[in-house]
Amino acid sequence: MLNLSTWKIRSQIMVPIVVLAVAFVVLAYQAWHSNQRMAENTDRLTGKIAPSISLVLNADRDLYQALVALNAYSLAPAAGQLEDFNDNRDQARDRYLKALEGAQSAQVNTSGLDSKAFSAAFTSWHNKAQQAVPSCMEKYSISPGEQCSRL
Repeated sequence: MLNLSTWKIRSQIMVPIVVLAVAFVVLAYQAWHSNQRMAENTDRLTGKIAPSISLVLNADRDLYQALVALNAYSLAPAAGQLEDFNDNRDQARDRYLKALEGAQSAQVNTSGLDSKAFSAAFTSWHNKAQQAVPSCMEKYSISPGEQCSRL
């Protein structure tokens, strides 16, 4: 055991001060390092992840608008609704793929967001949506763009 009473008074005062100074320097370095990591993570979040989230939300809205246009077309076919459906469909696909790209560049775990799986699911959805469009033009022998008022 250390017998502090045999130390010189100068050593008795300096040792605790040096220990506290070293502890302060170590803690200051750890705080600085944590602050740097927090700044990097914040930049990654605001620069890559937040825009990807926004793109996914907009893609979801586009899919909903495509559904609304498809429903409107099935009730009263007009070229405008089918055009809206196609525009919203394309925007949703492009935004999702762009969001996936942004998430991957931000090194986010995208194991469940494979672009091939999305493309397959999107193609399946699109084919079903196209089948759901009643062929009012054939059914009632109307020209494209004309309202189907016989429903």
